[in-house]
Amino acid sequence: MPESWDPCVYRQRAEAWRQRAALLPVADPQATTCLEIAEGYERLAELIDAGRENLRSGLPEPEGSNTA
Repeated sequence: MPESWDPCVYRQRAEAWRQRAALLPVADPQATTCLEIAEGYERLAELIDAGRENLRSGLPEPEGSNTA
């Protein structure tokens, strides 16, 4: 379970890991690891966004609304 359901949190973490990778030499294996972690956080943010969208689209129409 994510510790937060706010995708912005994970996008900020992804950016922090990208910045950390940028400070390392390209050939440094830690730079690759940092970028992989950033990708994971970005993917988590995308999954949270998709889950929210699925919840929104799955909600029943309010009573009294006429969509027909």
